[in-house]
Amino acid sequence: MRLPSYLQTNQYGIYYFRVVFPQSIQLQLQRREFRRSLRTSNKPLAIRIAIVFKSKIDKIFNEIIINMMNWVKTKKVIDQVAIDILAEFKEYIFVHGAYPDNM
Repeated sequence: MRLPSYLQTNQYGIYYFRVVFPQSIQLQLQRREFRRSLRTSNKPLAIRIAIVFKSKIDKIFNEIIINMMNWVKTKKVIDQVAIDILAEFKEYIFVHGAYPDNM
């Protein structure tokens, strides 16, 4: 099974979330893409985290344009989203012992 375009692995098998910014945002941020470690080598878990991350990042695109955010401000917002998402998944796994396969 192929990985979604927004998921990549490094040489150690750790999954990364990658998003290419729309061209209008690329000009504003002077960046083409953003990468963030998902801190897992578990493929099903990485896919679930990435799906949540992608949906939240897509909503941030409008905020970037409307608020004329620069790269520093945008990176802070995206980093906070990543921290929140990873904390939610970590908490669920801590409480339940694992993430369910059927979600």
